[in-house]
Amino acid sequence: MKNLFVLIIFIASAVFISCNSDDDNDVNETRIIGKWEFFETALQLADEEFLPYYEVFGHIECGKDFIIFNSDNSAQNVLFKKGNSNNCYADESNFQYTISVENVELIYEEITISVKIEFLTNDLLKIIFLEPVLFETSENNPVIVDGFILKRV
Repeated sequence: MKNLFVLIIFIASAVFISCNSDDDNDVNETRIIGKWEFFETALQLADEEFLPYYEVFGHIECGKDFIIFNSDNSAQNVLFKKGNSNNCYADESNFQYTISVENVELIYEEITISVKIEFLTNDLLKIIFLEPVLFETSENNPVIVDGFILKRV
């Protein structure tokens, strides 16, 4: 009888521990929710150094670019730009996202971008693209980006 009791406690502990790891994944999902401002950029040709975001992309006088991750797995990317007449405007892109333990899929209408979460704290999110992505600077110059560091706003 004592052995049966020990076996039941062992099985209950195993079930509790396996459920606990599922809860950890939920915590990661909820930790990404919120508004994140672009902070630093990793360029492919910069030997994996992170550079201040606005040194690369400019246009800070129009506003600070950001991403908002919502709890329903929708998201919005807002990039501030200058128009032809030097007026500022917001270029907004809506997308969906899915998240696993370390990776996030950013699902736009025409393309899916896979990123790895290098680290995620209450204040900072570092993402690395699984394949480098081509972006344009405020002067319409192409740059190949390996990743970003974002800070929570």
